[in-house]
Amino acid sequence: MRKRLLSPAKINLGLSIVGRRDNGFHSLESLFWPLSFGDLLEVEKGTGRTTLSWSPDAPFTTDILPTENNNIVTTVLRALPESESSWDVHINKSIPMGGGMGGGSSNVGTFLRYLKEKKILSVLNLESWASQYGADIPFFLHSKPAWVSGIGEVITPLECTNAGLTQLHFLLIIFPFGCETQLIFKKYKESGKPFSSSQNPFPDKTLTIESIRHYLKSAKNDLEPTATTLYPTIKKVLEKLRAEPCLYAGLSGSGATCFAVFESAESRQKTAQDLHDFFRTNNCKSISSQTFATR
Repeated sequence: MRKRLLSPAKINLGLSIVGRRDNGFHSLESLFWPLSFGDLLEVEKGTGRTTLSWSPDAPFTTDILPTENNNIVTTVLRALPESESSWDVHINKSIPMGGGMGGGSSNVGTFLRYLKEKKILSVLNLESWASQYGADIPFFLHSKPAWVSGIGEVITPLECTNAGLTQLHFLLIIFPFGCETQLIFKKYKESGKPFSSSQNPFPDKTLTIESIRHYLKSAKNDLEPTATTLYPTIKKVLEKLRAEPCLYAGLSGSGATCFAVFESAESRQKTAQDLHDFFRTNNCKSISSQTFATR
C-alpha cells in the first residue's frame, strides 16, 4: 500500500553565527520552525528507487531536479541494510531548491521517521546516524519547533502551548532562484563580521506566544547582510515586509526564501493582497502557511 507523507519545510526564526570550528564550519544558533507547506512523499514497498517531480502546486518549477543517483534520499536508502531499504519513494517537490527551507533534509527525515514508526529500523542512534548525511536531518525526525545549535545537529525540542502554535501565521516569499549556501558563508567569512554572543532564550524549553513575541523583538539573521548584497531583490522584499504590521520578517537560513510572521490570518492576507503587485513586478510569489502539526 502506498503511503503519502507531508515533508514539511522549515524556516529559521533568527539565525546567529556564534563561532567557527577548526574544520571551517560555522557554529550557529537558531529557532527552527516546521511549516505546513512542504513536499509530498509517496512511499511503498519496492526495489529501493527514488523518483522526483515538481508538484503542480509548486511556486516555481524551473529548477532541474536531482537525478535518482544524486538525490539524498537515494544515498540514505543505499546505506540502510538490504532488509530495510526495499522501498520506492516518489517526491512531489514544492519546496524550492536553494531556498533555505531544508527540502532534501526534510525528505530524508520524513522518510526515516516513517520507517521508525513502523518499527523496522535497526539503526540504534538514529539522530547521530542521520546527521552524517545532513546536519539538520535530525530536526526533521521530529519536525517540532526546536532551538538548534552546533552546525545544526544539536536539537533541543521546545514544548509549545496551543496558542504558541495556532496564533502564528506565516507568509512565505519564494523566488525563482536559490542562494548558494557555500558562497553565502564564504562571503560572510570574508566580511570579518564579529560573531554574535551565544544565548539560550528558552531555558525552560517551553514556548508561549508571549515568549515568542519577546524573542522575535530582537531576532536577526547574521547571514542576511551577505545575502542581500549578493541578491538585491531579497533586500527589496524584506524592506517591504518590514513595513507591514508583522511580528517579524526575515530570511530563512542562507536564503533565498523570505517570510513574515503574523498573529492573525487576516493581517497576513491583507499584506499578501497589498503587496501582490510588488511581488509580481519582482518575479516572486507569496504562499500562506501554518505550523506543521505532527500526529
